[in-house]
Amino acid sequence: MVYADGYSEASLDRLSINKCVWVALAAATRQSKNYARLPIGEQAGIEILGLLADVWDAAARQDIAFCEMTLQRVMDSLPPEDTDNSIDVIIAENCLLSLAYALRCQINGEKKEAHWALMKAYDAADQIALILWRAQNGESFAEAEIRAMPVVQRELANQAAAFDTAFSSSESEALALLEGAAFAVEFATPNEWLALAS
Repeated sequence: MVYADGYSEASLDRLSINKCVWVALAAATRQSKNYARLPIGEQAGIEILGLLADVWDAAARQDIAFCEMTLQRVMDSLPPEDTDNSIDVIIAENCLLSLAYALRCQINGEKKEAHWALMKAYDAADQIALILWRAQNGESFAEAEIRAMPVVQRELANQAAAFDTAFSSSESEALALLEGAAFAVEFATPNEWLALAS
């Protein structure tokens, strides 16, 4: 899979495992504002923004015990498999799975986990784009039209920016830069969110 122009799964092989964890964690963090808008309860289950701040701190310390504990909490908060595929479920599931893969990357040191974290972020953007497209244009679509939707292009650009940061920054600089950028961006914009909710 090509995440964004010029980057692919092979790009992760050229990064340190720490940077792979942080790029993966950034993918989950970018989705977190939309997750945080969900009602806390059956669909959301955890307070995501505070948890992510703690996870970034744990990543800086390489606190494996905390990551293992948090991974179990995240998996327990996933929507049930038989839940309707509503926008709330799409947002919750992809955000939590991105976070789970990032945590697994930290725990087991396997870079392929970062790949799956990025994949789930792309899947979230793709599914949101599909819902927005169908609301505006009906059922018929081409994949190129969905990929061209702003929510998908924004996530691809954010993935490219994260890779750029990881490759151009030292280990001591990269974590803070990736964390700050991930918390600063919108995954789905307020206008897109309103359209999804209508």
